[in-house]
Amino acid sequence: MRLLDLYLTLRLALSTAVHTLAGRVKGRSYVPHPRTMLFIEPTSHCNLECSFCTYRLDRHPRLTLDMERFEDYVAQARAMGFADMVLTPINGDVFMDRTILDKLRLLDRLKDGPGIILYTNLIGASAEQLGEILALARLKMFQVSIYGHDFETFRRITGRGQVQFRRLLANLETIADLVAQGVVPQALSICVRTERHYRLEDEASGELHVLLRRLISLGIPVSVQSCLDDWGGLVAETDLDGLDMPLIRGRLIPKNGACIEPFYNVQILADGRVNACACRSVGEDLIIGDLRQDDLKTILSARNPAYTGLIERQQKGDFPQTCRGCSFYRSIYDRRIRNASPLGHMSLEQFHTFLSRE
Repeated sequence: MRLLDLYLTLRLALSTAVHTLAGRVKGRSYVPHPRTMLFIEPTSHCNLECSFCTYRLDRHPRLTLDMERFEDYVAQARAMGFADMVLTPINGDVFMDRTILDKLRLLDRLKDGPGIILYTNLIGASAEQLGEILALARLKMFQVSIYGHDFETFRRITGRGQVQFRRLLANLETIADLVAQGVVPQALSICVRTERHYRLEDEASGELHVLLRRLISLGIPVSVQSCLDDWGGLVAETDLDGLDMPLIRGRLIPKNGACIEPFYNVQILADGRVNACACRSVGEDLIIGDLRQDDLKTILSARNPAYTGLIERQQKGDFPQTCRGCSFYRSIYDRRIRNASPLGHMSLEQFHTFLSRE
């Protein structure tokens, strides 16, 4: 392990341990409101094979959710009062779904419907799609993830070439032109994941850098992130091809109390199974139900031992394999997550009361 990786991992471990222990000793838990958002995976196909992602390991079924089932899942979620719908896969990109616009139109025309949240690498989008999506009335967040700050880092990270890089540049140009013409997408933001020496404020002539600077000048928030998560040990330093990007080792992060993910980041997968973590779970150990057998209200209730049992296990320190190696873990006892949900938070006891009423 590189010294920087070790330093950043231990810093996160210490911070997590201190804040979590303080909350647990005081008996204060901060469970994000369980109806904040629901993730629905429109597709699990991707057009990239990033070196720090598990997509290339083929650990997740590659499917696309059909419209009939999507409508059914949305109806169930609305009946339960979910505020937002996040159409983002664990491994994949939304624009690999040829019916993604139909799904977004359905959500946007619902009376008193949920907010729409999307994450994408942007490469598979068309100019027409971008124009329509950025004008959606219910669009709450549209975050573009860019991998690399120039063609060389893009190639080394994504395993793709000039064709995909040119598509990315063209779509960023489209967004810049739309904003310049008066489209004001308040929900839009961009995150560049690249080597740690890269600085947006530097003067440089690279095509992507120039485009990012233009977007910033138009008021679009652009951030840079270099730290990576090792997906519970599934991603190793050797996978990074010498990239100067620190790799956090999740197995060294102490776990004390249930993670916030099963409370408000539950995901319906494209095959109908329900995953308790929309963030890092690509295996089977966090599956808590199947919509081909039960309805969503039953799966996310006190009547489902798979759901309540997972939370009880984590409370006792018995974490599934996926959780044991995860650096995205955030304990319900960590006061820093009290504002994770715009709907507020509740204690663990209040959560169980809420669940028993469903």
